[in-house]
Amino acid sequence: MKPFFLFIMKKQSNFFFMVLLASLPIVPIFGQSASGTKPEFLLNRNNSSNQPPNKIPVTSGDTLGWLRWRGWTPTEIYSSGAEIRAYVSGAPVGNYIPSNMVFKVGKGLPDRMIILDNGYVGVNTPAPQFALDVETDARVKANLRIGGNGKIALKESLDKLIINPANNFANHVRVESDLEVTGTMTVANLNVVNNLSVGNDAAIGHDLTVGHNAAVTNDLSVGNNAAVAKNLSVGQNATVTNDLTVNHNAAVTNDLTVGNNAAVAKNLSVGQNATVTNDLTVNHNAAVANDLAVGNNA
Repeated sequence: MKPFFLFIMKKQSNFFFMVLLASLPIVPIFGQSASGTKPEFLLNRNNSSNQPPNKIPVTSGDTLGWLRWRGWTPTEIYSSGAEIRAYVSGAPVGNYIPSNMVFKVGKGLPDRMIILDNGYVGVNTPAPQFALDVETDARVKANLRIGGNGKIALKESLDKLIINPANNFANHVRVESDLEVTGTMTVANLNVVNNLSVGNDAAIGHDLTVGHNAAVTNDLSVGNNAAVAKNLSVGQNATVTNDLTVNHNAAVTNDLTVGNNAAVAKNLSVGQNATVTNDLTVNHNAAVANDLAVGNNA
């Protein structure tokens, strides 16, 4: 059964009358509904005074209204389990009232999510700085697609992009533009249409496909095939379990290890050792500072 409340605040002088109404028992009889061409549920808030004008505009910080869901507890009281609160977040101008909306749930009703007046959404953070600002971990179990001119950018030095660490290769990440990671990246499958930039290590469990340039500051590890349409630059070691294909230049500061074939359309530069299990093909110059080991044709 659903309780029905009708509550309208007009003047400060009605305060004691409202307290009296609130103290009366309310017997749930039947559920309520609104029908018609334009059903509405309105919560009207104004500040009041004993002196004219009796209605005073709301100000920053004023609560516009609450929606509370309560249940009867073993201690024989009604206790709130969830709440939505809307409040004025700035000075009203004309008919415009800047406002935020807060969603509360859990023991003590902490703030779980907030929607700011500018449209920004924060999860477990009261002051989101982006369209979606998540303070705790977020999980994506299917595909993550970034379209248009957007990109994934992790700017904090300790940030990590870890997607599908269990190497369930049925899922993958496709980025329609650039992917920039300042910290470490671990992904099962990765397809970047434009440029890939990783400030630390990049570990790809299966296939890596980059439409433009790929730059990894430290180590690059690919569990299957790696294909880079333009230049590949690795600051430390590069390990590719199967085939490596680079359409322009490939530069590896330390060791390069390829489990099958390696094909570089232009120049190959390796600062330490290069090991290719099967064929190595370089169309322009190949420079290996130390040892070169090729299992088949070079």
